[in-house]
Amino acid sequence: MSQSPILKALSSIRQSGARTLLMGGQACVFYGAAEFSRDLDLLILADAGNLANLARALDALAAEVIAVPPLEERHLLRGHAVHFRCRREDVAGLRIDLMSSLRGVAGFEELWATV
Repeated sequence: MSQSPILKALSSIRQSGARTLLMGGQACVFYGAAEFSRDLDLLILADAGNLANLARALDALAAEVIAVPPLEERHLLRGHAVHFRCRREDVAGLRIDLMSSLRGVAGFEELWATV
């Protein structure tokens, strides 16, 4: 049986060393909810080093930005999400949504410390 595109994408992102936290439908699935999701939603640390790691992972996944804004610290820090579509054959079509802050939720560093 072939590994799911979402697990392959998560593996690539983890191998990059980027600091991310899984959220959204896939987090629900991970924790046992019956929710089904076809995309990957990640809360990320928006700093230059982490974004460089993440950019390498996205390059490895042949992921392209599909909506504005581009993956830049200044946009993430203003609360914008950045949306990608993977083109690498084994993850083709997978959408990845990246955010660095969520309204009403603790900051990334505080959340990271709890995992």
